[in-house]
Amino acid sequence: MKLLRWMAVSFSIYSRIPMPHFEWSDEDYGHSLVFFPMVGAVTGALVYAAYRLCLYPGIPEFVTGIVFVLIPILVTGGFHLDGYMDTMDARRSYGSVEKKLEILKDPHIGAFAVICLISTVLAFFGAAGVIVHSGSVKAVLSFCILFVLSRALSGLLAVTAKPAKSDGMLIAETSGGRGGLLFSLWTWIIISLLALGFLGIIYASAIAVTLIAVSLYYRHMVIREFGGATGDTAGYYLTMCEVLGSISIAAVTLFIP
Repeated sequence: MKLLRWMAVSFSIYSRIPMPHFEWSDEDYGHSLVFFPMVGAVTGALVYAAYRLCLYPGIPEFVTGIVFVLIPILVTGGFHLDGYMDTMDARRSYGSVEKKLEILKDPHIGAFAVICLISTVLAFFGAAGVIVHSGSVKAVLSFCILFVLSRALSGLLAVTAKPAKSDGMLIAETSGGRGGLLFSLWTWIIISLLALGFLGIIYASAIAVTLIAVSLYYRHMVIREFGGATGDTAGYYLTMCEVLGSISIAAVTLFIP
């Protein structure tokens, strides 16, 4: 019963998929990351289902590429993009750590956030277009698995990274048993990597190298610029994983039929 409650809370927080209504406990909230990667699994499944439907004759490839970009946004309601935009606004302020943390809390949207969002979505769409054009089912499936792996890694860094504040959403999300959260997230990571390896060692290697690089950069960046991680910077990290991960898949398709 607890697992079902944790799953419902996770989908309620990280997606717009309707879930049963009930009163959340601190324990439910603190274990929401256990099923965070499952939101990515549902997203990936919907993307693949849409891909199969878009193979119907007469549907242009660019439409399929748009669908690839829209489904993750519709499933999450732009939840992670909001954190990405707040983080980019703060980073482009070039202010002190305290100033950047204040900007993260500001509900207003700055010009830099909009510019960065447009650039990021265009990059994501371009990568999706290359993947669709390649006609490689392995590339499409790797793209779908990326949504699971990015969330598992995001959860892992949320649990292990130094928090910028002693309160807030990130603290609440990681208040469950550390050992259980780490075991669950590492299980999702291993399963995702094994699935990618089954599709092809080159796809698995390209994605792994890219996400390791993003992770190392992120850990260094949040300490230097924010004094630690927050819920908004976690959204930034996940967005960067998905965009750069999709670009790495697209790059592989250019060299491998």
